[in-house]
Amino acid sequence: MILNLREIYNEIINNDFEINKTNLHHIHSIIAKDLVKDLGIMRKSSIGGITGSSYLPLAGGDRLNAKMNYLLKQATQIQIPFDKAVFT
Repeated sequence: MILNLREIYNEIINNDFEINKTNLHHIHSIIAKDLVKDLGIMRKSSIGGITGSSYLPLAGGDRLNAKMNYLLKQATQIQIPFDKAVFT
């Protein structure tokens, strides 16, 4: 995973990335390479908890998609670069 993070970090630094669903799916496909089977695809079903954590991820499907759309809408409205970096 560290190599995947380095790869996407370099790609983001060297390219002008707009914050949108297509680019987020692309980033996920690089980070999760060799770790999950459905790269760059938003999950459609629920998953169990995260091992060693009490956090329960959102269920997949419409709810997850709605939250992603909300997050992207909020991110596009932030004009101050530092604030945008912290938010996203």
